[in-house]
Amino acid sequence: MENALTDFLLYPEEVHRLFSRLTSFYLRSMERAKEKWDVDGFFVSDDIGTQTGPFFSLEIFREFFKPYYRQLIEKAHALGTHFWLHSCGNIEPFLEDFIEIGLDVIHPIQKNTMDEEEIARKYGGKICILSGFDVQYLMAFGSPDEVKEEVARLRRIFTRQDGRFMLTMGNGSTSDWKQENLAALYEASLP
Repeated sequence: MENALTDFLLYPEEVHRLFSRLTSFYLRSMERAKEKWDVDGFFVSDDIGTQTGPFFSLEIFREFFKPYYRQLIEKAHALGTHFWLHSCGNIEPFLEDFIEIGLDVIHPIQKNTMDEEEIARKYGGKICILSGFDVQYLMAFGSPDEVKEEVARLRRIFTRQDGRFMLTMGNGSTSDWKQENLAALYEASLP
């Protein structure tokens, strides 16, 4: 990981060449997926945040990531589809740029990495938030009542009159989840 992160500074031309080739591959893959399966959107995962902040600066993001994301998002829109991004960690410094280039949905606004109320206030009307329910603590160690309270809290924070909010898990499920918490999550999530 250290090598990958220092390559932006030590070998910028090579990084751009790699990202350009990967993007060309992804663009063609998107075209083929639309042709073959008539997909409605593309949901990609690119964890670019840590528990306390992004892996790299806004300047690095703007030079090495934003132009390639822009191409992918523009292709998705040209194909008549949406573009969704999953990124764990705190990526708040990048959200304005993602909105600028047309990202349709961001997932998850990871619990305890960003201020959910601040994110909802600043960006809730600009991008659809696929809010991630806390999978690191609540599902394994919380009670069914705490699970229901968290669903109600997320709804209160992120719901907008014009929509732009969906609720899901922050990440995949694990075997340490309590069955009663899963049932509580399901029940509390119903309309």
